[in-house]
Parts: sequence; C-alpha cells; structure tokens
Amino acid sequence: MPRSELPPLRELGRDAFLLLPLAVLLYLQLSGYSIIAAGTWGLAATLLVLMCREFGFRSQVLALPMALFVALPLTGIQVNYAGAIATLASAAMMIVLLLIRGGASRLAEADPRNTTWQRNLSISYNRLGDSQRAQGDLWAAEQSYRAGMEIRDRLAEAAPRNTDWQRDLAVAHNKLGDIQREQGDLGVAEQSYRASLEIAKSLAEADTRNTQWQRDLYYSNYKLASLFETMVDLPSAISHLEDAIAICARLADQRPDHPQFSRELVVLQRYLAQLRELTGD
Repeated sequence: MPRSELPPLRELGRDAFLLLPLAVLLYLQLSGYSIIAAGTWGLAATLLVLMCREFGFRSQVLALPMALFVALPLTGIQVNYAGAIATLASAAMMIVLLLIRGGASRLAEADPRNTTWQRNLSISYNRLGDSQRAQGDLWAAEQSYRAGMEIRDRLAEAAPRNTDWQRDLAVAHNKLGDIQREQGDLGVAEQSYRASLEIAKSLAEADTRNTQWQRDLYYSNYKLASLFETMVDLPSAISHLEDAIAICARLADQRPDHPQFSRELVVLQRYLAQLRELTGD
C-alpha cells in the first residue's frame, strides 16, 4: 500500500485503547477461566470500549448494564445464555460498524482529495446499511445507503472512465432500490433499479468479455423483472427476464468452467415459465 494511503500515526495511537478487550481475554484465559467465561467478559469489554469510543463518556452508563447482564452466568444466575450472546453479538457488530464509519469519516474529511479514503467511507456506509437492514431498521439503512451513494456519485462523476467507481455506483443504486421496494415505494425503487441497469449496460457494452459486468447486467434485468411482477406488470417483467436469460445463456456457453451460470440459467427459465403461465401463454 502506498505511504500516502496509510492513516496518520496519531489516528492509530488514539485508538490503541481498543486493545483492552484483547488484554482482558488473554488475562482471563491465563488465569484459568473457561473459554466461554473469558469470551463473555471479552465481549462485554468490547461493547464498553466501542460505545465509549463512538458515543463518548456518557455511553458508559448505557454500556454498564449490558456488560453486567453478560456477566450474570459467571455468578451462577441462570439466564438465556445463547439469546444473550446473540443479542450482544448483534449490538457489538453495529457498534463496530459505527466505529469503522467514524474512523473512515475522519480520514475522508482530513483529505477530501484522497479518493481511496472517500471510497472506503462509502463502503463503510454500505456495510452499516446492510446491518441496519438486517435488523429491520429500514429508515436508518436507507439513510446509510444514500450517504454512501452520494460519495460514489461524486467519484463516478469526477472520473467517468473509472469502471470500478461506475460499478460501485450501480451497486449503490441497487441497494437503495431494495430498501425502497421493502418500504413499498415501488415506483421509486424502479427508478433506482433503472439507474443501476443503465450503468451496468454501459459497462457490459464496453467490454463484452468481462464476465462480472455481463453478470451485473443480467442481474439488473432480473431485479426489474421481479419488481414488475410485484407491480403486476407481467409484460414488462417477462421482457426484462428474457433479456436476463439471453445474457445468462451466453455466459453459460462461454464459461463452461463456471457451472453457476448454468444453474442460474435453469432458475431464470423456470421463473419465466411461471410468469408466462400467469399470462396464459
């Protein structure tokens, strides 16, 4: 990695205290605690440290009850251990993603011209959005996806020949479309999917031998076909699905070393048969 892309040493030093959970884990293991007990305390320490790091000193008030709840099994009090660990793991993942986004944001603000840091920030927003979506917080996920897409839109506009950034923008449109569809905004979701399709089509036409770009194109057509089925616009759904099948069939012929294309082709053909059956064809 070029030296210019490395984060400043002061950034690393400021976050050195994040090693505390590892120290707790090692100490308890060397002191004879079981792996489960040491892991539980290590997870509690992780939550405390990350919440304090991201949200400030006052978050200790919120984090302490969480840590105490995790520690209950060590006192002999019966709790739903598996459920507690699952809940805490989910919370820890969210805090980690928020922390990563915060660090990426500081780096991006420190040097707005560093496109690598800008792109990393957009990736952090997307991952945070994925986690929020998985937890059912669709509004927060949409805000995260939009923040990531704004960055990708600027990068793609600044360098229209950078195919990686163009593809990043297509992926962002797809993610936003998924959220809009789940929220019932089908018309808005269609606009997002079409924006992704236009970028995918442009890339696929620029290099017909690029397997990934060809797959992106048929996947975008499939997204629209599925959406139009939900909107009860079966002719449009069939049209986009036929486009997807044509591309997938070509990939299956060109890349026999990739059997997933043949499997996906079968799935698409079955889907098309179901849609045609609904129209009476």
